Amino acid sequence: MQRPSSYVKWADALRSLAFTQTLTVFTLLSVLSACSTNPLLVAAHKGDIATLKSSLDQGVDVNVKGRYGETALIRAAQEGNTEIVKILLDHGASVNIVDEFGRTALHMPATFGHTEVVKALLRAGADPNLSSQKSGATPLLGAARKGHLAIVEALLKAGANPNRGSGVGFTPLMAAAYGGHKDVVHTLLGAGADVHDRVTMGIKDTNIKEGDTALALAKKQGHQELVEVLQHAGGSE
Repeated sequence: MQRPSSYVKWADALRSLAFTQTLTVFTLLSVLSACSTNPLLVAAHKGDIATLKSSLDQGVDVNVKGRYGETALIRAAQEGNTEIVKILLDHGASVNIVDEFGRTALHMPATFGHTEVVKALLRAGADPNLSSQKSGATPLLGAARKGHLAIVEALLKAGANPNRGSGVGFTPLMAAAYGGHKDVVHTLLGAGADVHDRVTMGIKDTNIKEGDTALALAKKQGHQELVEVLQHAGGSE
């Protein structure tokens, strides 16, 4: 099937971002969903419970994948549809399958702030430490970057490693400091986040440079209160 030019454009962009821009990749919605013809995947994306249940009753594989490896659970979780997520989990949906961009069902709701979806996935056994196979980013990194305190707490409670960052050494503490999220910074420090970690490779089109620490990033962004917090915790530039 020939794909629309806009579909190909965004697919290529997503693939590129997964390799080169750890921050940006988690802010993009999957525009690929609109081109799927599988009724289960479409229903999960649109929140169509009747069609979803009908598809499952007819024996459609609950873990069927779309063109780019996305499952119905990944789509529903991304949309924040807790009811559909629970239905899929009740029918045996796998929580740790990854799509072509290396994301599990946990990555997108953690980044977008879908707290109840995140908690449902964790109760079902989602691994909070699975990192994107392309960018290396974890669900905790996405949540910390966006300042979703309740999700950060839930992930840490489930065993998320506070020091596991992206493929360029960008950690959850750095993300929270960069974003100015004071409560998240305090929570991560309390969970053992390392103030001495440094970015190992600068991130394109940002002012995040190789060698930056969480304190350096907070200072760059003008978050003086966080600079003081991080200094008190033993951090330096």
